Amino acid sequence: FGLIRSHYSDLFFPATNTIMTHVRYLVFLPSLLEVAAETSHPERQFNELQDKVCKALKKGAPKANGIIGASAGADLQRFPAEIYWSALQELNIVRRKTSIRRLLNLFKKRFSGPVDEEGVREGFETEVLLDEHAVELSREALYSGKEKRQDLTFRLTLEEREFLVKRYRDRKPQSLFSY
Repeated sequence: FGLIRSHYSDLFFPATNTIMTHVRYLVFLPSLLEVAAETSHPERQFNELQDKVCKALKKGAPKANGIIGASAGADLQRFPAEIYWSALQELNIVRRKTSIRRLLNLFKKRFSGPVDEEGVREGFETEVLLDEHAVELSREALYSGKEKRQDLTFRLTLEEREFLVKRYRDRKPQSLFSY
């Protein structure tokens, strides 16, 4: 029964699961990945950035339900990226089918190993791993100029909404989300 349910669930409501709380997490996460990729400890940095988003959401939308980590604080077991990871891949926002941990380890390789004649560290693939438009939207959502926004909300901008709707329509044209 589980296989049949999963098939129809993906057909009708692709790139979703029952523990997702707000679609705007799909907007927040790409820029956090980009920032973490530029550090020597991307996994730790990525988790710290997700925690900062939680705090900014609590400040900007204090009455909002579904802020991941709002009540758990430092004891948080599942960060937003773990919940939204398959959707990021399904919508081709993260362009590599791999786990979060493997992607962050790939980022970490930038800071280890010898450098070749072009200045690229050996073992690091230079392919584009994140959708550039998604990263741009993410930066706009999280930053005001060079300053990090201290108060975030779950309200999508028109451009974010149009981007996500287009992604669902392009990736899953027969789903209910496409109508």
